[in-house]
Amino acid sequence: MGLMTDRLGPRLTMSGVLAFSGFCALGIAFGNPDYFALLGISALMGMSGTAFVIGVAHIAPWYPKSQQGSALGIFGMGNLGQSFALLGIPWLALLGSWKAGFLILGFSSLAWALLYFLKARESSGASRTSKSLAELLQFFCRSPVAWALSLYYFLTFGGFVALSIYLPTLLKDQFLLNLEIIFFSLI
Repeated sequence: MGLMTDRLGPRLTMSGVLAFSGFCALGIAFGNPDYFALLGISALMGMSGTAFVIGVAHIAPWYPKSQQGSALGIFGMGNLGQSFALLGIPWLALLGSWKAGFLILGFSSLAWALLYFLKARESSGASRTSKSLAELLQFFCRSPVAWALSLYYFLTFGGFVALSIYLPTLLKDQFLLNLEIIFFSLI
């Protein structure tokens, strides 16, 4: 998504990612996907994670270098919304409709895509590139450190996400914890 953001600009790219994610969520809610279709749609919907890269490219040019850290830190706190959604989705499922979360996500993503497309503005300091993917990847051919850092990021962040998703299963299986009781006692 970084290359697409560099070519099209953050406004168009973010609008497209939001709309794409919304249509994927609505596909799950209105369709009756089997397990493999659900996995495929979920993998496509995972592209919404690239919104962070797009947002960084959109926010940074608006601020001088001395203030970019603070601005990007505030932007990064937007990830808390995902945590609040994770707390709310089980409640929706308990009320009888697991599809409600996908409906809310789908329609709100489409609404935000339209709002972002209409209201967001590009920074005058933003740069665009006309380089091809091959030209951009030449950097990796010249810099083995870039490969090492990319692999390190892939392993650490990917491992963090994988272990975070697996943690409830581990707690339930290894320590015989009743996660429903724990979850509802915290709320």
